[in-house]
Amino acid sequence: MATESLCLTLTGLEPAPCQVWRTVRMLPLIGAPVEELRLHPLCVKGHRTVHHEGRPEGRRTVTTGFVPSGLVFAESAALATVATEAWMGEMGEALEGPGLLRLHAARDGALRILPQQVALDGLLSRHFGGTDTARAGWSTGFLRGGLSPRSITLTEASRLPGLAEALAHFELLPDQRGMMLFVGDCLMGAVVTPHPDDYRVVHASTVCDLLAPVFVDWSLRAPTVQAGAIRLDSEGISNLDTLEAALGAARRDWAMTVVEGLASRLIGRTVSFTPLRTLRGHRLGRFVTGFDPGSEEHLGELILSPGGRLGYLKILRLPPEELRKAAFLESLAALDWDLVKVQESMGLDRGGLRRAFARQGLAWMLAPEEVGDARA
Repeated sequence: MATESLCLTLTGLEPAPCQVWRTVRMLPLIGAPVEELRLHPLCVKGHRTVHHEGRPEGRRTVTTGFVPSGLVFAESAALATVATEAWMGEMGEALEGPGLLRLHAARDGALRILPQQVALDGLLSRHFGGTDTARAGWSTGFLRGGLSPRSITLTEASRLPGLAEALAHFELLPDQRGMMLFVGDCLMGAVVTPHPDDYRVVHASTVCDLLAPVFVDWSLRAPTVQAGAIRLDSEGISNLDTLEAALGAARRDWAMTVVEGLASRLIGRTVSFTPLRTLRGHRLGRFVTGFDPGSEEHLGELILSPGGRLGYLKILRLPPEELRKAAFLESLAALDWDLVKVQESMGLDRGGLRRAFARQGLAWMLAPEEVGDARA
């Protein structure tokens, strides 16, 4: 899929002053609705897993159902009813299972996705096939199967201390279409929806978003954050109208300061964007900010509406170990998977090269002669 550079901005949105609850800070994002795009509220619920075991002849079977299939975006709120159950197993042979697909056209004029999976699939499949050339030094398993399987360990944001309580206490603003979520003043999540009514549906579901366990552990030690204060210069304030104008300007400046400070590793950056589907001019795709192991990096998915407006946004902060592995794979691909060039570029001997692969959990990719005596 073709990838393009995209400057990630808040076009069509305005940050509002933060709300704080202990270690959690929410930065509301307000703006006019993207009227021609709606998130279908009936499909934003929990999920259910049903097991049915056993058959008369004694052969064991398991049937699992997922409810629902994800989020449905449509051109208007008047979307025709869509199926909210998908099955796999024996029943799945007779049913279409949209919930088992990462990206699926739900109906004409609608698009069904599984939140965060669009972005995760892109990360896990990055360089998934490995090299197309049978170069020396690689194991037979890698040459035949590439990086299959690749995995990443994630957990639900519900494990963040106080998050559910904070979401219940935060005030939803009249024109709020999304928010940025900080824990201990570190950006942990962001969501944007097409319409304020849509955001009211998904607000509480933030606890179901995915996080790396390392950030959950870190949040247990995160400091309590301060709400901050707005100070006004009395010069030029002579009546209630000028006071209201000065206060509004100060609130906007304060909110933008938070974006430029705490969210600078996301907003305003040029990201690598891969378009996947188009819905009447609205482009759905995934993006990644970068793979610098020493920095804060995010991947995510978005819908870019005509005029550059954000119709949808969901992010996932990448853990350090995944950044190191991704950066390592990027360097291998950049050198066309030529181990001689890789060894020279890293300034390593054969043992050092093996250890470099082992640190990323990728030692299995090397042929036996490369994973032998580390002192070679």
